[in-house]
Amino acid sequence: MRVLVTGGAGFIGSHVVDALLAAGHEPHVLDNLSSGQRENLPQGVPLSEVDIRDTPALSAAFDEARPEAICHHAAQVSVARSVREPAVDAEINIVGMLNVIGQAHRVGASRFVFASSGGRCTARRLRQPMRRRWRCPFRLWDREVDGRTLPGLGRR
Repeated sequence: MRVLVTGGAGFIGSHVVDALLAAGHEPHVLDNLSSGQRENLPQGVPLSEVDIRDTPALSAAFDEARPEAICHHAAQVSVARSVREPAVDAEINIVGMLNVIGQAHRVGASRFVFASSGGRCTARRLRQPMRRRWRCPFRLWDREVDGRTLPGLGRR
């Protein structure tokens, strides 16, 4: 299966690429190399040096890779930067992810895997105890959109 791995030159993404190769899949990496490194990739794995916020470049990369599946690992992961520049954090992690989802839909990718830190979902640092249990706003199973099934994108 042709799999586009966003953030694939980073620590986690590059291990995903290794696992995909070992399982007989065809990974194509999309990474802006802001924190990832080309050296993390096995020789012969295609790399599109693209920022997920750049819609025209992202579209061209998707057209080149023709992915059947997406493993989305691209993100701005610095907590210090997210506190210092919350708008940039949201632009990369939210708008960028929506750009990737839109391109996946456009090219007809049948699978979408989104990975994120569990640290973003905890209430550990709250001074007050949580009154209600936190509930993820997205289902982790399939939803039909425009007559097509999109894995994991259904709203609760």
